[in-house]
Amino acid sequence: MATVPRTGILLPLKPGFWTRDRLVRTTSYILALAIWEITGRVVGPLFLAGPSQVVISLVEVTLSGELPLALLVSLQAFFVGYVFAVLVGIPLGMLMGRFESVERFFEPYISAFFVTPVSAFVPMIIIWFGIGIEARVTVVFSFCFFDVVINTFNGVRDVRYELVEPVRSLGATQRQIFQKVILPAAAPFVMSGIRLGLGRAIRGMVIAELLLATTGLGGMIVTYSAVFRTDVIFAVIIVIVVLGVGSVRILKGLESWLFPWKESSTIRSGFEGTAGSVPEG
Repeated sequence: MATVPRTGILLPLKPGFWTRDRLVRTTSYILALAIWEITGRVVGPLFLAGPSQVVISLVEVTLSGELPLALLVSLQAFFVGYVFAVLVGIPLGMLMGRFESVERFFEPYISAFFVTPVSAFVPMIIIWFGIGIEARVTVVFSFCFFDVVINTFNGVRDVRYELVEPVRSLGATQRQIFQKVILPAAAPFVMSGIRLGLGRAIRGMVIAELLLATTGLGGMIVTYSAVFRTDVIFAVIIVIVVLGVGSVRILKGLESWLFPWKESSTIRSGFEGTAGSVPEG
């Protein structure tokens, strides 16, 4: 019987795998983990658990079902708040960018709430919605809504006149101009707003659980901090980091796939493209 080669395991041994970028990143990770482990052993697990203990605790709370249940509870408020912010923020940002009257009507409120810390409204949120999932959804929504609106607004507003005028001169209607010119040109900005809003939504998810109710991942942090279980606290933090970084990476990959010309047309790509070239003569 023929065996299937385990290419995934042998991949680091392949020639050319260890590029300069991979080598620098791997060295950075190993050095950070080593410093963390040594520091944890010096100060003790009561103040700072090392990576080895954190991994053990991560496996324990996962197998016990406590961590998956907390993650599920957190994702409920996160998903509802984030999706609602995207569904409301994108149309509002497009209307503000397309029509000056709409911008003038909403811009003072968008600017005011954008610079105001969401935590300042937590007492009012508790009065209005209590400490249940409605309040947590409101906090998540408030954290990410304005990033989506502002990025969408800037994308639509900054569409160049040179792109619109030729289409208009050919007799295109306002709807056709919006669908065929403005929307494709603003789409990368919209995706950036969605991606930035995702990171903000995860922060809002945890902060809502820390401030409103000891539930979900934030509730685990509060509960185990009371008994000085820094190993479990870091295990939960790792899950939050993986959730955030993984989600943002997926959206960034989707953005690069949908708009490949965006990265290739930036000033950074221009410098990187010319850095390796050798001038003739």
